[in-house]
Amino acid sequence: MVTIMKRICLSGKSRIHALFRKGTALLCGALCLCLLFGVTAAWAAEAGPPTTPGLTAETDPLSEEVSLVFGMKGDDVLKMQNALKDLGYPGFIPDGEFGENSRLAVQIFQFYNGLPVTGEADGETLTALYQGGAERFRVLAKGDNGKAVERVQQYLFSAGFLSTKPDGSFGPGTASAVKLFQSLAGIDPQDGNVGKQTAAKMINEPLSFEPLQSGDEGDLVAVIQEKLKDLGFLQAEAGGTFDDETQRAVKLFQMYAGMEITGTADGDTIEAICAKQVSFSPLNQGSKGTPVRMLQTILKELGYTENEPDGSFGSQTKKAVHDFQAINNLGRDGSCGRETADKLFDDPLPFDQEALDNAGNDAEAYAKQILDEIGWDLKKAYDWSVGLSYNYYLYTGNTTTESAVYSFSTHYGNCVSMASTFCWMARALGYEARVIYGHVPYRSGSMGEHAWVEIVVDGETHVCDPDFEMQMKKNGYMIDYGQSGTWVYNFGYVMED
Repeated sequence: MVTIMKRICLSGKSRIHALFRKGTALLCGALCLCLLFGVTAAWAAEAGPPTTPGLTAETDPLSEEVSLVFGMKGDDVLKMQNALKDLGYPGFIPDGEFGENSRLAVQIFQFYNGLPVTGEADGETLTALYQGGAERFRVLAKGDNGKAVERVQQYLFSAGFLSTKPDGSFGPGTASAVKLFQSLAGIDPQDGNVGKQTAAKMINEPLSFEPLQSGDEGDLVAVIQEKLKDLGFLQAEAGGTFDDETQRAVKLFQMYAGMEITGTADGDTIEAICAKQVSFSPLNQGSKGTPVRMLQTILKELGYTENEPDGSFGSQTKKAVHDFQAINNLGRDGSCGRETADKLFDDPLPFDQEALDNAGNDAEAYAKQILDEIGWDLKKAYDWSVGLSYNYYLYTGNTTTESAVYSFSTHYGNCVSMASTFCWMARALGYEARVIYGHVPYRSGSMGEHAWVEIVVDGETHVCDPDFEMQMKKNGYMIDYGQSGTWVYNFGYVMED
């Protein structure tokens, strides 16, 4: 019994020792795990939260504090550049450096995607860039739709270039507004499409537009003046002030373009000017089209004709223009040239029969106009007639009036019109003068038709022959019949006025 008990005690003691050894081992293991966990936790606390491969806390596009800005370098910048390039945004090479070209690409991306345009890749911008669904870069043109189009329209609307509210649809109105913007911004070509250059101008050099009117000043006025001058509607130099002459030029352009004649350069007018829709050219018998119809409308409003405007410059329109010129003291040729066109918008006088009756004949009015230009001097008048461009076969009418009017208005002539222009200027200067039609001998021995002027000075009659001086290169001023070195004049008859 004792022996058995000893064995049991020895056996129990061995088990206790074994259990103790196992407990010690478990305790040591637990202590090691606690120590390892503590070290790892310390490391984790020092290192921060875990990160997704390829992103850091600074570059997580979902973080509101993310911001890649001009001058930064590194993989994050390169990633942004590659994403922009994948979406087609132009003008830079992905190199990991946030330079000027990258900033412009970011600005255009923000502009196209309806984001605040800062040029900094903040969290909102990077989220839009990385998460998909962003607007790709493309040249915007008629027929396009989307956020980018709407953003362009928002700019054009707020700046005054577009009159209709943004709808995201690129139609003819948007194209016209873009052309106007391009014209004023100096962008070439002015095609109405929004590419990199146009978008960059909208972002970095924004313009605002309001209709230009009398008294306005600035660079925009100067630009419009230059364009009107190039088109022939403005003769003065561009000075940047919307003065009376500029207003008349705008009215004249509107007349030629068939627009409402206001003298105010609104969006439609400026767009037409920049598009070089029309240019100035004289209107005369045989002319057709919108400018003629508008001219006829004005003449009817002023009472010079009762005919309905039809856009065809016929004999009735010529007479109306002729009467307008007579009453408004203009050179009278029945054509609407520069002087007549300007007078249409410079306090023109309405039709008045008494005023027309008192206006004198055409040749007299022209003679006075020329003398105003060259000076009221008989020799200057003679030299002007000598200087006419010669046309041997020119028909100049059967009277001195018809001949003189033709040459006064065209600066072309022959012996008859040269003599007639000088005769009428001499009369305007107070001299007694008349045109003689007769013959002079040709070198061949035959007799040729010719015309010259007889003028009375200090009671003596002299011959003035502009054609003789022009052809023979000899003096033909104040010569006498039979004078050596001159032609032999054979009197025919005195021409009718």
